[in-house]
Amino acid sequence: MKRTFATLATILAVAGTTSFVVVESNTERPVVAADSQSDRGEEDHTRASRSDTRQPLVSDIEQMAIDKRANQKAISDKQARELAEAKKKAKEEKARKAAIAEANRKAALAAAAEKARKQREVNSKPRVYKPKVTEPTQNHVAPGGIAACIRKHESGGNYRALNPSSGASGAYQFLDSTWQGVTGLPGKAMNYSPAQQDAAFWKLWNNGAGANQWVTAGMCGY
Repeated sequence: MKRTFATLATILAVAGTTSFVVVESNTERPVVAADSQSDRGEEDHTRASRSDTRQPLVSDIEQMAIDKRANQKAISDKQARELAEAKKKAKEEKARKAAIAEANRKAALAAAAEKARKQREVNSKPRVYKPKVTEPTQNHVAPGGIAACIRKHESGGNYRALNPSSGASGAYQFLDSTWQGVTGLPGKAMNYSPAQQDAAFWKLWNNGAGANQWVTAGMCGY
């Protein structure tokens, strides 16, 4: 079929390309010229190049800031761990010292209680006095008179005499209670010196007022 072509060259500025419109039988059909395809290839290449050279999502400055924050966080975490460890050690040391102090306190209380117990035992036991016995010496001169008479009838003049029945002892046969009441000395009269026994006799005799203390006083004129 014979066709009649009426060609109209029209320059169109569409996306930087040149297009020609061919009119056939009063119908326009767009035809892309060869140079348009070439331009499109260059555009694709330029777009690819731009994509290759596009900057990363995170810049170097932002990365430095991220790294700095991470480093600071690591340092802060380390300091927090060290602080917690120091507090833990301080708490343990305080508890250890408190335990030692408590143990020492209990030991001191136990020692004081033991000391008090021993003291109570000592106080509860009757005191036993062991006076030094002084034997009559040649220098001792026994008093005469009424004292000599009482001694003669009570003990035969023996300063170490002991009555097994009554427990009276000494030259003047003092009962223990009488001896202690007159002299303030514990024990028996026989355990003391003749001079002490003589002094106790004269004190109790009291110029005859204490004659009733000896039944033998009647034998001596009282």
